Amino acid sequence: LSNDREVFRRGARGDVLLVDADKTQRNTAKLALSSSGVTLEVAENEEKAREILKEKSFQVIICDENFVDFLK
Repeated sequence: LSNDREVFRRGARGDVLLVDADKTQRNTAKLALSSSGVTLEVAENEEKAREILKEKSFQVIICDENFVDFLK
């Protein structure tokens, strides 16, 4: 997340989807990106992420390694 935070600190704007089952990691990402100017949507599982993607598109999707296949 530290690399992502630096990218957004340099002026990135847009919508970001975070897919992570770990609540602590989700909270860390929220804190890291909260002042970056992006709109963050959070999904705790693949099913929720798919529901969100039906309604909205994202410039960036960040996911836990357990959800890498979801990105395909």
